[in-house]
Amino acid sequence: MLLMVAGSGSAADNCELFIQVVPPAENPSDLPFDVSELLTNRLVRAVSSDGVVASPDYGQLYLTARCADVYKSTLAGPPAQTVVNAELTLAVAYIGGGTVFATKTFDLRGVGTSEQRAYINALQQLSGRNSALASFIADAKLKTIAYFNRNYKSLLLKAQRAASMRDYEQALYYSTLIPECCVGFAEAEAATQKYYQGYIDYTGTMLLNQAKAAFATSPNAAGAAEAYALLAQIDPQSAVYKASESFAAEVKKQTKAEYDFEVHQKYEDSMALERQRLSAARDVGVAYGRGQKNTTTNILWK
Repeated sequence: MLLMVAGSGSAADNCELFIQVVPPAENPSDLPFDVSELLTNRLVRAVSSDGVVASPDYGQLYLTARCADVYKSTLAGPPAQTVVNAELTLAVAYIGGGTVFATKTFDLRGVGTSEQRAYINALQQLSGRNSALASFIADAKLKTIAYFNRNYKSLLLKAQRAASMRDYEQALYYSTLIPECCVGFAEAEAATQKYYQGYIDYTGTMLLNQAKAAFATSPNAAGAAEAYALLAQIDPQSAVYKASESFAAEVKKQTKAEYDFEVHQKYEDSMALERQRLSAARDVGVAYGRGQKNTTTNILWK
C-alpha cells in the first residue's frame, strides 16, 4: 500500500512522502498468511487516521512488518478461547535499499474464539489513536526528509544519466522522488520540467513516425484512422506537434477522412500549464516506479 504523508511542522509543511506498505508475508514472519492482509489494511487505516492517504504499489519509502509470537495459550470454555501475545516490529526504509529510517516494536495481545479472531483483536491496538504509532511515523518522516536533504544530488545524477540515454520515464522517476520539503526540491522541479519536455518531444517523434508508417502502409481511410489515433496522443507542447498537425492535414487531403479526434486543451495561463506539466511528469515517474519489480524491500531483521 502507498501512503502519502501530509505533515506538520516547519520542515514538513506542504510535504508529500509516499510510503509503500509491504505485506508481512514478503518478510520473515510468524504471522499466519491469512492474517497478513488484515495487518496491512490495519496499518493503512491507522496511519491514514493521522493524515495519511493510502494506495497500493509505489513509494519513495516502504513500511514493512515482522510479527513474532511470544506465546499462545488456550482459555477453557465454554467456549474455548485462544490468547495470542505477539511482538510486532515495524520498519520504515528507503525504497532504494540500504537505509532504515525508523523501527518500533509493539507488544500486542488478543483473545478470540479462534487464532484468527485473536489476531484480529490484537491488531485493533494499531489505530490512529495509538500515540506510539503516530510518534513512530512522525520520527520516520523527519529522518526521511533529512536523508533526501543529504542525498538529493545523487538522485538527480541518476536522473541525468537516464535522460542522457533517452530513458525519460526513469529520469522522471528519480527527479520526482525528491519531496517538496527537501532543500533540493527547486532543483529537482527544474530538472523534472526539463525531462518532461524531453519525454513529450521523444514520444511525440516516435508517435509521428509510427503514424507516417501506418499511412504509408495503408494510404486509405483505414490507414488514416490508424494514423489519426497515433497523432491524437501527441502532446500539444511537443516539439513535433505542428509537424503532426501538418501531416494530419496532408492525410485528410489525400483520403478526405476527417481528423475528428478531440483537440488537446491549450493553457493560456503559464502557471496552470506548469502545474499541469508537473502533475503529468509525476504520473510518468509513478508509472515507471509501479512497473519495476521491487527487489529492495528486504530488511535484515535483528
